[in-house]
Amino acid sequence: MTKTKKTGAIPDDKLYFRIGEAAEIVNVKPHVLRYWETEFPQLRPEKSRMGQRVYARSEVELCLLISLLLHERRYTIEGARKVLAKLKGNWAKGLDAVQSGASLPGDDKPSDTGRLDQLRKENAALQKQLEKANEEIASLKARVSKLNKEIVTYRQLQSGFYDALRTELTALASAADKDVTSTIRPNLDGDPK
Repeated sequence: MTKTKKTGAIPDDKLYFRIGEAAEIVNVKPHVLRYWETEFPQLRPEKSRMGQRVYARSEVELCLLISLLLHERRYTIEGARKVLAKLKGNWAKGLDAVQSGASLPGDDKPSDTGRLDQLRKENAALQKQLEKANEEIASLKARVSKLNKEIVTYRQLQSGFYDALRTELTALASAADKDVTSTIRPNLDGDPK
């Protein structure tokens, strides 16, 4: 597993850097810096008498800023161009803003910190909604439990009522049979009327 090194700090004791040094500070290959020159009009390093690119300190800051915008903030090249246009050459300010998580001028995207705060607020709101829903569910469960108990009690009462009614009707039918039998028996014993 290869370890990627992070972008480095610009040495305080140097004002100018060859392309290899600038690429090492920014943690990209030299051909990436050459490509960025074609995409970002603000990046125009001078060339030495030998024809080699020489980056001034502010241009290395610009390269660092471009790298952070493209790789950390995930900007498109067009989006990074817009931010750079708003910074108007104040690359150190832009670097500080990106590294601290603050938003940048012309920044269409919220900063990571701003986005994180926004997500935390949304999460807290959703947590409150969830707690409220859980309370409502608990209340509904309690009501269902109470209704179930009432249904059981009602059925028991209803069952007891029907049992009592059945017993009463059976007793009445039995009594009625005895009355009918006692009235009919004497007539059967040969007592004509």
